[in-house]
Amino acid sequence: MAGEPSLLGNDQGSLLPMAAVGFVVLAAIVGGGVDLSRAYKAENRLQAACDAAVLAGRRAVTVNGFDSAAAAEASAYFDNNFDPDQQGSRDVVFDADSEDNGNAVTATATANVETTIMSVFGYDTIPVSVTCSASMGVGNSDVIMVLDTTGSMGWTLERNGPTKLSMLQDAMKAFYDTVATSTSGTNARVRYAFVPYSTTVNVGHLLYDLNPGYLVDSRTIQSREAEYTTVVRHEFDHWADPVTTTATGESSEWITSEGLLNASEFSSRNACTSSLPANTAWTNSGSSTSEDQTRINAQGQQVTTTTVTQRQTRTAYTCNQETRGRGRGRGRGRGRSRTTYYVPYYTTSARDSFGYTYDTRDPVTVPVTTTEFDHYVYRPVTYDVSTFKTFASVNTVTGDDGASVSSTWEGCIEERRTTPAASFHYNSVVGITPVSARDLDIDSAPTSSDDDSKWAPLWPEVAFYRTSFVSGGNRGRGSYDLSNNGESLTGGQAPSFCPYRAQTFRTMSETAFDTYADSLVAEGNTYHDI
Repeated sequence: MAGEPSLLGNDQGSLLPMAAVGFVVLAAIVGGGVDLSRAYKAENRLQAACDAAVLAGRRAVTVNGFDSAAAAEASAYFDNNFDPDQQGSRDVVFDADSEDNGNAVTATATANVETTIMSVFGYDTIPVSVTCSASMGVGNSDVIMVLDTTGSMGWTLERNGPTKLSMLQDAMKAFYDTVATSTSGTNARVRYAFVPYSTTVNVGHLLYDLNPGYLVDSRTIQSREAEYTTVVRHEFDHWADPVTTTATGESSEWITSEGLLNASEFSSRNACTSSLPANTAWTNSGSSTSEDQTRINAQGQQVTTTTVTQRQTRTAYTCNQETRGRGRGRGRGRGRSRTTYYVPYYTTSARDSFGYTYDTRDPVTVPVTTTEFDHYVYRPVTYDVSTFKTFASVNTVTGDDGASVSSTWEGCIEERRTTPAASFHYNSVVGITPVSARDLDIDSAPTSSDDDSKWAPLWPEVAFYRTSFVSGGNRGRGSYDLSNNGESLTGGQAPSFCPYRAQTFRTMSETAFDTYADSLVAEGNTYHDI
C-alpha cells in the first residue's frame, strides 16, 4: 500500500466515536445523580416514618411492656408515613423491638429504591436502610405545680366518690412515680416546686428568706379598736377597829351516872324525901377550851367568833317506890303479903356551857380610778407588722371584751397595691398599664422606699369587717348593711383561708413528695385570679 497516507497522524472522523463514549459516560453520571437523589429522598422519608413509628410504639407501651399491641401501633404508624409507590421502592421491611420491656423501642427499616436510568447499566435498585429509637427519658428538669386547693376541691364528682382534692393528690403521686421510673439509673436531676392557692397564696417564707425588705413594716388593716371608760371603784384597804359583843349558851344535858343513894328504906314517900340531900347546882368540871373562827357576814363585815366551852355537871336526888313479896294466891293455899317501900336514888348529869365573844370589824375602802373596756369601734387601723412578718408571736387587743389575742403569721400574703381601671394592658416596653397596678407586675422587685411595691403579711386575727345593723329584714330578725366604709360599732371577724405553704425548686424523695401532697386541704372560696 505504498503511497497511501498513514492513519497514524490522520485525525479526521475521530469526534464521533469520542462523542458516543462521552454520551454514555454522561448518561451514567446524570442517571446516577437522578437515581441517587430519588434514593436520598426515599431514605429521608424512610427515616421520618421510622422515627414516627417508634415514638408511637413507645407511647403505646403499657404495664405489659412492648407487647403485640404496641408493635402493631408502631407498624401502623410506619405504614401510614411511608408509601412505597410514592417513593418508587419495594421490598420494604420495618422491624421494631425492645430489649428493656418497653422503656426504649428500637427499629430498623429497609427498602430497595427502583432506578430509572441506572437500570440501563444493570443497577435495577438502590438499597436504603435506617435505624431509629425512642425511649422514655428525662433530663435535668424543673417541675412546678400550681395546685387548686379551694373549697370546691373538697366536693366529689359523683355520690360517695372520692373528692377532687384526693384525685389531685393521687395524680401528683402518679406523676412523681412516672418521672422517677424514667430517671432511674440516670444522672438526671428533677426538682419540684409547688404553689397551692385558695383565696391567697402562702409564699411568706419564700419572700422573707429572699429579702425581708420585700414585706412592709406597717400596714393599714380593716380592723377594730377597743374603746375604754373611766370607772371609780372603792377597793378594800383595811379592817376598822372591832366592836365586841358577847353571848352565852348551853348544850342539851345527858346522864353520866345514876343509882341507889344508900340502903335505907322508908315506908312513905315523904319520909324518904325528907331524908334526901338538896340537888346540886351546875358546877364546872375540868378545864375549858377555846376556839376562834373568822368569817365575812352578809353585810361584808369581818366577824371573829371566840367560843369558850366549859363542861359542867350536877346531881339530882329522887325517891323511887319499890315492892317486896306478892299478893294473895288463888285456890286453897295462902300467899304472902306484898310490902311497898321507898328508897333514895341519885342522877348525875353533864352539859357544855358556851361563852361567845364577837369581834365585828367594818371594811375600810379607798377610791381607785381605772379604765375598763367598753366597746369596739370597727375602722381601719394601722398596725406595726415588723415583728409579725418575722413569724414571731404578737399580741393585739382584738379579742372578746377587749381580751389580748396572740397570733403568729402563717405565711399568706396580701398582694401589692393595685388601682381600679376599666382595663389592663401589658407590653414589653412599658410593662403593665396602668403602672399603679403593682399586683399585676410579676417582673419588678419591690423598691425599698415604696411600700406600694411591697407585699404585706395577711393577718386574719386582726381583720374585721364593719356592719350597720338594719332592723326588720328577714322575718324580723334584722340584717346587716355592709356599705358603711367609715366607722361602725358593729362588725364581725373577716373570713380567711390560708393554703399550705408554697415551695421553691428542690429535689424530693418519694416520702417527702407524698407528705407534701397529703398536707393539702380544700378550704376557702374559689378565686382563680389571684
